[in-house]
Amino acid sequence: MPKKQKSKYETSLDISKKLTVAMNDVAQLLIDTMRDETAKIELRVNCAKEIKDWLFGRETMPVEQEYDEDQPFEVVIKVIE
Repeated sequence: MPKKQKSKYETSLDISKKLTVAMNDVAQLLIDTMRDETAKIELRVNCAKEIKDWLFGRETMPVEQEYDEDQPFEVVIKVIE
């Protein structure tokens, strides 16, 4: 029985594994740069912000619209295919 040829395209699982390894490298680079006392302070602060955002998410912009909590509201969910 002939061997199955490997596709020239990577599978989603292969890509996912590579991205997981890359993300570990990215995280370590951010940590190392943040702790590097010879790096510019702006760069170190930016790395710290990226780590914070990665762990806790980015802050949302406050909504300036006034609303009455006693009034009904509408929630719209769109399914995009």
